[in-house]
Amino acid sequence: MDIRDTTPAPHLKIHLFGQFMVFVRGRALPENAIKGRKARSLLKLIALQRQAQVVRDHAMHALWPELDTEAAASQLYKAIHHIRKAFARQSTGATEWLEITDDLILLASPNPLVTDVRIFERFDISSGSACTGLRRRPITSYISRR
Repeated sequence: MDIRDTTPAPHLKIHLFGQFMVFVRGRALPENAIKGRKARSLLKLIALQRQAQVVRDHAMHALWPELDTEAAASQLYKAIHHIRKAFARQSTGATEWLEITDDLILLASPNPLVTDVRIFERFDISSGSACTGLRRRPITSYISRR
C-alpha cells in the first residue's frame, strides 16, 4: 500500500511562526518583497483566517483604527497593491491570488493556501486532544517538515 502524500505542492505557502516568510510556487519571496509593514500585516491577517479571507471593514479597522473609512480604504488598496506586486515578481498570474470583493479580501491561489499554523493545528487535532498548550508531537512533526 502506497501512503505517500500525493497532494500537489502549494502555490502559496506562508510561515507565520518565527520569521514571516512567503513562498510563491515554492520560491521564497525576498524579505523586503512586500513593501510596507501594513501590507505584510494584512497578508498575515488574511492567512490566519480559517478560509483565508477577511471582511474588508474588519481589516481596515484592525490595521488603520485611527483613520476614517475613506482614508482606511485608500490604505487598504495600497497594501493590496504591494502584496500583488510582490506575488507578480515571483510568478506570472499570481496577482490574481489576492481577490477583493465588496465585502471580502481573500487569498485564492489555485491550490489551497498552506500555512505553518494550519500544519500545527492539524497535528494537534490528530493527536486527539484540545489545544490547551504546546504538545510534543505537533512541535516535533512541524519541525521535521520544515
